[in-house]
Amino acid sequence: MKRVMTVLSLSVLSLLTMNALAAETCNDKRVAIEKEIGYARQHNNPGKLAGLEKALDQVNRHCSPESVRQDIHAQIEKLQKKQSEKQDDLKQAEQKLQQAISRGNKDKIRKYQDKVAEKKQDLRTLNRQLDQSRTDLSALK
Repeated sequence: MKRVMTVLSLSVLSLLTMNALAAETCNDKRVAIEKEIGYARQHNNPGKLAGLEKALDQVNRHCSPESVRQDIHAQIEKLQKKQSEKQDDLKQAEQKLQQAISRGNKDKIRKYQDKVAEKKQDLRTLNRQLDQSRTDLSALK
């Protein structure tokens, strides 16, 4: 049960992170990098400052509404592939659970019940991320 709660907590955290990253516009990227540049200057970190200035230059040169849309499209494709893999994992775990049930092995039943619950939670989290990415894409059109 602790394992399921840990997975749930990590899933929620990753969902929040994905949501924060998915809807970034070019201006949002610029503002975030400029804020980090301020921190690097404040803490006298020339190595980080150089990297951030390079990143800001890249955003200024290459970031456009179309590139943001392309990034979200790529993210959606990646999530769809991952979704398919997670669905396959869930099916396998459910099959192993059914085998354990048919054999009457209580330890294995409990083990695979936990695995099925974990896989279902992973899939729900992934589906929310995919829905959010699709919403972000729609908002940009």
